[in-house]
Amino acid sequence: MKLVAAKCPSCGANLEVNPNQEALKCQYCGSAILVDDAIAKYKLEISGEVEIKNLPKIENYLNLAERAYNVNNYDEAYKYYGKLLELVPDDTLVLFRYALCKTMLNNFIDYPLNHLTDSFNEVVEMLKEKKTYDEDIESYVKEILCVIDESLYATRKYYNSYTINGSDLIEIQKKLISIINCYESVLTNTDQNKQHIIKQLVSVLQDVLKDKTYKTGTSVYGGNVLKTYQISLSSKIELSKKLAYYTSLLPKTEVKVESPKKKKSNHSDIKTGIIIFDIFLWLLILGAIMNQWFVSALITLLIFIIITFDKITEKIFKNDLKKKKYFLIIMVILLFITIGMNI
Repeated sequence: MKLVAAKCPSCGANLEVNPNQEALKCQYCGSAILVDDAIAKYKLEISGEVEIKNLPKIENYLNLAERAYNVNNYDEAYKYYGKLLELVPDDTLVLFRYALCKTMLNNFIDYPLNHLTDSFNEVVEMLKEKKTYDEDIESYVKEILCVIDESLYATRKYYNSYTINGSDLIEIQKKLISIINCYESVLTNTDQNKQHIIKQLVSVLQDVLKDKTYKTGTSVYGGNVLKTYQISLSSKIELSKKLAYYTSLLPKTEVKVESPKKKKSNHSDIKTGIIIFDIFLWLLILGAIMNQWFVSALITLLIFIIITFDKITEKIFKNDLKKKKYFLIIMVILLFITIGMNI
């Protein structure tokens, strides 16, 4: 029979009891005690002593970890959060920050974010037991999104380079898939950051689905030998469904195209007016030439060119209608002055 340590609730004496026994008398004070209560009291006092004993060390490590984490010194932060996990393995913040630092220190194409997704899901389950879940979860989401976005940026930077090869492409595809899974885990636990996550998911899915050209070496004739990498058909079907779903969740910017209102004036009337005006100007030019009023003819011809040819007008006036209007008025005044002088 194996005995376990216990403590008398009445006198505080240390006891050894049979855990299968329901009740007994304390051999020191003679009080009747329940075995479960005695065992629980012993565990409570021991855990309390351990907590008090390690409290200065915990506070010290926590301050050092926080300080390093806030200045993006992930190497130092990772070391101190690791020490804290040995002392307080159930602390959600410590567990979460430890996983974040681990990701930032291993932000390579061949290091998927599966561990980060697992850690986040574990922390979420632990947070659900707290009354402050709704407040706490958004701050955790904000931090993890910064890390996922940073990981995506680093992966894309290499993904779009010209030196990529086939083996790297396979690792990158795995990394991008893990990023998608991580975003999806976060999406189900946030309200404030949904639109950002959905946009990122659409973008990453488009990257994964598109064919990627990579080089396999140099040909005997010079230049790179290129091949096209494609994901499997089953993966393409599954990811295409996800892309369609998340795209449907994006806010649609509807542009209302109003049908042009019909004007009372007819286009044929406008064209007729322009033709009549052009004929009038040409008659003026012809009359001025016949009467040897060459200055008047030149001014009238200039007016005709400016009115008729839009490209010339744009170069001279740069679509400034006010300048064009004043210029034409001056030209018409000069036209009448020269005609009057010749008469």
